[in-house]
Amino acid sequence: MAKILSRISAIAVIVLMAASAASAKMLTYKNNAGFQFDYPDDWTVSSDDSVGVPNITYSSADGFAAFGVYVYPMNDKKMTALGLLNGTLENLEAENTLPKDQIIPPSAEIKAAGATDGAVAVIETQQGEYNMAVGICILVKGKKYYMYVQSVVKDSIKGYSGNLSKMAKSFKITAK
Repeated sequence: MAKILSRISAIAVIVLMAASAASAKMLTYKNNAGFQFDYPDDWTVSSDDSVGVPNITYSSADGFAAFGVYVYPMNDKKMTALGLLNGTLENLEAENTLPKDQIIPPSAEIKAAGATDGAVAVIETQQGEYNMAVGICILVKGKKYYMYVQSVVKDSIKGYSGNLSKMAKSFKITAK
């Protein structure tokens, strides 16, 4: 009997989570560092002042998915988005799992995001007991580069891919 109730509880939680995910309304976050994006209204916001650059992260209620944005100054005017991405991957000691022909987004996508240059990576990492899939996108405009990071527990990708995709597609650099 306890086993049946436990399964019913688990099913109820899954149904409630599905209903919650389906009812999440997208809101727009705007930052004075020159970017904006849409996020689900049931995700929580945080920032970490210790990183020394403007940043913001929205996380799902269960913590299994997150979307974070960091803004950095361009210290080297000749640096490209691909060079910045490769440096980031080197610092993380990670390897890009994307095929080479998918690392540089189409120019129309880069321009639609308000950038002049862009590069993306997908890496796999371990955070505690969780296997994570992490998407990194670097967009360059003027004297800044904008890095947004999508992270999700690999076992939860299906449940969060829609929201993370909407967040990424809505990301825009608004700085002049």
